[in-house]
Amino acid sequence: MRYWKSVFTRRLGKAFFEADRCLIYNMDCMKGLRNISAASVDLTVTSPPYNIGKEYEKKMPLEDYIDWVATWVHEIYRITKQNGAFLLNLGHISILNRATAMPIAYLIWDKVPFFLVQEIIWNYGGGVIAHKRLDPRNEKWLWYVKNKSNYVFNLDEIREPNVKYPNQKRKWIPRTNTVGKNPSDVWEIAKVSSGTWNSRERTAHPAQFPVDLITRIVKGFSNKNQVILDPFMGSGTTAEVAIREGRHVIGFEIREDYCKIIEGRLNKVLHDMNTNGRVDIADEQMQIENIEAVENRKEERYNDGTANIKDKIQTQDIELIYDNGNKAILDIIKLAEKLNIFNDQKGEVFTFFDGRVTPICERDFSDLLVRQYFDTFGTLPSSNAIKKSVTLISANAKHKAESVDLSLRIFENNGVIYYDLGDGRVVKVNGYGWSIEPAKPMFYSYPHHQRVQVEPVRGGDIWNIFKYLNVTEELRLLLLCYIVTIFIPNIIRPILYVTGGEGTGKSTLCRVLKDLVDPCRVEFISISGNERDMLYNLFQNYYVIFDDVLDITSKQLDLLMGSANEYGFNKRNRGNGFVHVPRRAVAMNGSKCVVCRPDIADRILILPSGPIEEGMRTSEGEFWIAFKKDEPLIFGAILDVLSASIYQYQTIREKFEDRVVDDFAVFGAAVAVVIGRSYEEFLEMYEINNQLKVKENRLLQAVVRLMADKERYDDFISTFYTAIMDEDNEMEGDKTFPRAATKIMRAMEMIKPNLNAHNITFYKTVTNKGNRISIIKKNDT
Repeated sequence: MRYWKSVFTRRLGKAFFEADRCLIYNMDCMKGLRNISAASVDLTVTSPPYNIGKEYEKKMPLEDYIDWVATWVHEIYRITKQNGAFLLNLGHISILNRATAMPIAYLIWDKVPFFLVQEIIWNYGGGVIAHKRLDPRNEKWLWYVKNKSNYVFNLDEIREPNVKYPNQKRKWIPRTNTVGKNPSDVWEIAKVSSGTWNSRERTAHPAQFPVDLITRIVKGFSNKNQVILDPFMGSGTTAEVAIREGRHVIGFEIREDYCKIIEGRLNKVLHDMNTNGRVDIADEQMQIENIEAVENRKEERYNDGTANIKDKIQTQDIELIYDNGNKAILDIIKLAEKLNIFNDQKGEVFTFFDGRVTPICERDFSDLLVRQYFDTFGTLPSSNAIKKSVTLISANAKHKAESVDLSLRIFENNGVIYYDLGDGRVVKVNGYGWSIEPAKPMFYSYPHHQRVQVEPVRGGDIWNIFKYLNVTEELRLLLLCYIVTIFIPNIIRPILYVTGGEGTGKSTLCRVLKDLVDPCRVEFISISGNERDMLYNLFQNYYVIFDDVLDITSKQLDLLMGSANEYGFNKRNRGNGFVHVPRRAVAMNGSKCVVCRPDIADRILILPSGPIEEGMRTSEGEFWIAFKKDEPLIFGAILDVLSASIYQYQTIREKFEDRVVDDFAVFGAAVAVVIGRSYEEFLEMYEINNQLKVKENRLLQAVVRLMADKERYDDFISTFYTAIMDEDNEMEGDKTFPRAATKIMRAMEMIKPNLNAHNITFYKTVTNKGNRISIIKKNDT
């Protein structure tokens, strides 16, 4: 067995068909691709099932088919070398009420991580005759590369003859390339007939590629002795061409009867080549021993007690000194090769196992390695071997593994929202509905903190949530729109601030929302901690709720506002450059709003809570039993509204063409329409909420009352401070109010825009007796 094959057989096992340059496996390609080491393949040539219901394929819903294509394409990207290429053939598909023959390539353009160099049109000549449209006579080949600046392209290998003027010269110098002319992006190559009479190439496979077509691809986009992959081998044309052209080939085919067709076809090819002159294998003499033989010798020396002579062995691009102490490390790394290990967007290394993402630096990953080692060898590895193995796996993954963007609880991609249920499943939501699917590596997982969400049930009524929330009738529409928008992760939304006295149910309201959006073992967070504590909580929670807020510093407020309303920002960290603060949904509750800065007033959603009506109180145990019974239906109703709102979004957006509004307002308006209200009603309630924010600012209200019967006020600033305190007896205990007369002017500057709205202006005058303030109220005209 030659070295190139041992790289694959060590991880894939025995092949269905094996030859000098060829490995064919009878298995699902997804299983095979996940077991291939990164950067192992030079060129992938393939054509997946078109999802049109041929006898050898199972037809899937369109979105499922696109997701399926994206999944295995990402695996191909991982195993492709840096200068490698990917040639993908896709035909046409019929979409009900939308298209008769939609090129599948147009549906996946944004799902492929490769760089698209060019689209190649294969004009295959004959085909079906259409009566209400043009006869289809072509399919698309997409030429992708991993590195747009470094890839194989052998132009001279695929040039076409200069048929028109083959010997044309100027001053005895040929005017045309003597090798041939450049090929265009339209290839006219007859397809293999499905009949039994006009093609010597034909096999029993219903969708077979011509040898000439694949030959042009293999010769043009790979070099001799490179590795070619076809994950959907079909009739085996790729394997035949690769062998004839001096390449190595590995293929997967899920159907055994097609594998037998490939076996017979390749045996005939090898027989013909041996008869007419053996395949040239001199090029592949790599001056390297069979890696499995090396491993066997080292195993024997270890068993004989002579392992103190150190040998080098290479596995997954890591060199180890193979001796008595390192045998367990080598075995652990081999076991880890079977795991799905990748980097997140911050460069940290994770694995995806049992439906959840786990950092390899945590104890859970070490426990996983211990369990797999024990299951394989029947003994426990030392803690030192596990520690060293994790270090090596992490170092290798940082340079070799693929990168995956991870989110917490909710993820959005191209208008599709994924919600992590926390039990190895996700809810997929788009404009056409929602469904529950197996989880993919897209979410951070904190099992010691996060709780599993209930499974949503269809048929619920979203308004039933108010059986458990103490909210006045006029504010219910605004709150419902806010709740649904929490499930849209990448929009700017306001911070919810629930205010009310003791016994108004403000904390219960926040607990219900937390349970519906982001259930965790710790529901509330105290804002009294430092910034480091707040950062930790922002990383651990998608929906962050601060309970009983009595005061908040300017730095804390900036941190929360940056996380809730901006696109995330970088917070300087002493030893590690910057730490990216993720976008989160944020809520607070307290007896009164302590956020009084006018520059952020439009980013706060005030929700005042009044006393609970007589007869509506119940014990806490009975309350949560009833809520848990209704929660699946309420959660399902939220998802129903979310899906319909995504569908309505663009229509609503067009109504705001002449207005500057944020995404929260647009999505909120869409939610209002979906639940049977008008978008104008939502916008009116949103505007009324801005007035509530004004009422929460006691300094502003005190100044307005002071000037109620005056047109002008002039006095020393210290006297003005005392007059304001007299206007509101509760000012002294209000932590949002300036605590000294020296700070009153700064507070006045912060509410200046709000005072202007009341036709009130002011200015400061410096005199030798002290600083004075002049306040002027303009009469309405």
